[in-house]
Amino acid sequence: MFVRSMRLNDPDIIIGEWMHVVFTWSRENRVGKLYINGTKSGEMGATSGNLDLNPSGHTVFDIGLKRDSSMDKSTLHGYLRDLMVIDRAISEEDLNDIFGWSSK
Repeated sequence: MFVRSMRLNDPDIIIGEWMHVVFTWSRENRVGKLYINGTKSGEMGATSGNLDLNPSGHTVFDIGLKRDSSMDKSTLHGYLRDLMVIDRAISEEDLNDIFGWSSK
């Protein structure tokens, strides 16, 4: 999984099975974390840049596409459902609550 130039170890995504995937970004600590089905799967620090979402609408925010590589190798082939973008830090407890909503 790539977020800008950060690469998180490839998570164990099971083809054909519904999975709850969450990526969090701490601007203060410059750390991205990946959670799969409520469990932390990876963590990576960034050395430059931020992942800020620009409220003016001019920021390109791609999900499932790594623009600087060949499209056939780094494009999501699947479906996304119930996408949420939250503009504040959330705790692991919050993540587990959200995961609980989708498990019901």
